[in-house]
Amino acid sequence: MKPLGYAFGILACSVIVFTLAELAPADALSGPAQLTPMVLSAREEVNRRACVLIVTARSGEIRGQGSGSVVDARGYVLTNYHVIEGADTFYIGVNGARQDAPPEFWYQAEIIATDREWDLALLHITKDEWGHPLAGPLQLASVEIGDSDTVQLQDSVVIWGYSWLWRKVRSLDELKRILTVTVTRGMISGFEPVGDVARAWMRSDALIGPGNSGGLALDDSGRMIGIPTATVGPGAGQGIAMVRPINLARHLLAMIPPPLEPTATATFTPTPSETPTPTTTFTPQPSETPTPSPTSTAMPTPSPTSTPVLSREELVRHACVRVLAKDDEQVRAGAGGVVDHHGYVLSSYRLVRDAGAVYVGVTMARQDAAAETWYQAEVTAWDERLDLALLRLTKEWGSPLIQPPSLYSFRIGDSDALHLLDPLTICDYGRQPDQDFEQLMRVPVVMSEGMVTAFEISEDQRRAWIWTDAATLPGSMGGIALDQEGMMIGIIGDMPTTDDVPGLTRVRPINLARQLLTVIPSMPTETATPAPTPTVTETPSPTPSSTPTPTETATATPTWTSTPAATPTATYTPTPCLPNASFVADVSVPDDSVWQPGTPFTKVWRMRSSGCAPWPPGTRWVFVSGTRMDAPQSVEVESAVPGTTVDIGVPMRAPDAPGTYQGNWQLQTADGRRFGEQAYVRIIVSAPTPTPDTRPQVSITVRNDTGGSLTLKLSGPAEYTFKLTPGDHSIRVVVGEYRYEAIGCGGSVKRDTIFLGLPGDVWRFWCERF
Repeated sequence: MKPLGYAFGILACSVIVFTLAELAPADALSGPAQLTPMVLSAREEVNRRACVLIVTARSGEIRGQGSGSVVDARGYVLTNYHVIEGADTFYIGVNGARQDAPPEFWYQAEIIATDREWDLALLHITKDEWGHPLAGPLQLASVEIGDSDTVQLQDSVVIWGYSWLWRKVRSLDELKRILTVTVTRGMISGFEPVGDVARAWMRSDALIGPGNSGGLALDDSGRMIGIPTATVGPGAGQGIAMVRPINLARHLLAMIPPPLEPTATATFTPTPSETPTPTTTFTPQPSETPTPSPTSTAMPTPSPTSTPVLSREELVRHACVRVLAKDDEQVRAGAGGVVDHHGYVLSSYRLVRDAGAVYVGVTMARQDAAAETWYQAEVTAWDERLDLALLRLTKEWGSPLIQPPSLYSFRIGDSDALHLLDPLTICDYGRQPDQDFEQLMRVPVVMSEGMVTAFEISEDQRRAWIWTDAATLPGSMGGIALDQEGMMIGIIGDMPTTDDVPGLTRVRPINLARQLLTVIPSMPTETATPAPTPTVTETPSPTPSSTPTPTETATATPTWTSTPAATPTATYTPTPCLPNASFVADVSVPDDSVWQPGTPFTKVWRMRSSGCAPWPPGTRWVFVSGTRMDAPQSVEVESAVPGTTVDIGVPMRAPDAPGTYQGNWQLQTADGRRFGEQAYVRIIVSAPTPTPDTRPQVSITVRNDTGGSLTLKLSGPAEYTFKLTPGDHSIRVVVGEYRYEAIGCGGSVKRDTIFLGLPGDVWRFWCERF
């Protein structure tokens, strides 16, 4: 048997910060009214809240992080022993209402019992976050205990925990502000005995990583059947998940005292607003099918007669396009999604950045066929920080487009409406290694199914990434993620290394791209005379005669009356895109620089203009939050064109009191709109350096012959207290006359006045003098 590699993920941290910032509500970004997202069932919501984050410390220093499960509503938590081993303080984070937020409530717990043989521990929450006794009994959401002896091979299993395998958590403070609960799904693939115990382990193919230890392993009814404990395989997040059966923890659960009030509930009851909404399957409606373009108010709406009826699968196949970025040395392969039927495609900026030519392939007929029509595109707008790019098709097979194409396009969904466990569909064009340009052009579209496993949030508490277990391959960057309604809810981001995140995909939420989509201009309609649209019935695979292509202008594309040369000029004048800014480096005052109280200094940040528009005149660098440190509220910043860097300096002064101070700053336009990344200054103010005493000093010898301890107090030019054991002691004092108190000989006290100023003097104390 291979050795077990514990998936507990020690998080080293030298500074402990346990004050949670108040969570700001998610930005209300408008989405389509017809979207009805699936919410967690009552049992799933209970289990989400019953999964807690455990952070351990010893002597005030952080030791590690893991997961736990509330097994009794009064605050009893079951976890792995290795999660809490060696610690003396145990912080418990409990989830609130938001699925995409870190734990909202924090407590401290104490150990009730441990079982090192089976790597189990039972904790009890007894204090608040700051160590004060709880004012009253807790009433937390608690998991229902199942029976691990009834589990069969190939039974489904759902694992909840706080794995940071997919997140780059750099500090404890960031962990408490950013780390959110994760859920993965798999099946029971085997059992492993230890000694006489036939089911000492349950094996599963569900993905777990560092931090999952101590969490919940649930059956398909939502009952707890085990504790995720370890992995067998080459590294964290790979191989087989090892789950400790819950029945091996029953002796610990039996130590939980019975409730004083038999009627007290031990489970969380969702409020009416949390009642699950029935899952809605996609059914094309007559009023929706002719309009494959996004329904967001910021997007143009095509003519209702521009496209025939399509099934969901056909729409995905046509609107998910191949994107190839080519330069002299290499070809980068990815995908994109048509967001406007006149030829606008949303994709990854990293995919097309600095490319000599960008090619977009559109699939029109067979499901197993590669793209049949190829266009060349230009980058119209982009956001480097979010890795998003908006492309516009300008040529077909190398010839300039005389009039805009007529393509099928996705409807834009609302990524803030997604919930954990919601189903997702991924559409992309995965590639194999070492394929050349011609081979990449022949790769067909690929679709895969999965679910939402986690949300990764940014500093401003918005959803920065959506994680899914839908499978993708290298070359999927820029692919499309769809919700159960077939709405576009995200773009596949750059793929993490397979060594770190096997089998997982991260998706950039579509709501973060809404500003980019506003660049798409409205198409002219007063000069367009749409041709009659053929009557097409919905079939799983429409025939070529009923499938409009960019060249079938007589049946699927409006006839434009303006001249070919004037149409592109009048129609495609993109509106200016938005400025942006990203942090580059600290030019002066690096993080955690140490300063004396009241010391003036100048903090200088280097920021890059990372948008596709210059910083507007009147842009200022403004104080946002934290400690201002006597700095001005804002300073003026010079305008910067995209791609250039600017050094921004602000004069400051170290506070008078010792401690750690941080101030957060951001760019702001003249009309008060903030943009770009925030940057901060963080310093440590040390205690004042004592002024050296320049008065003459002398060393004398004090001989303690009392046979016991002697305390000598001197009051004069300076104050001294010496604790002297029997024998000779050399002390150094400022020269001068002192009144002394010698306390010894069982408590006797002798007081007198002496002059200390002669080097080599010996002062002897014995009991007879007292």
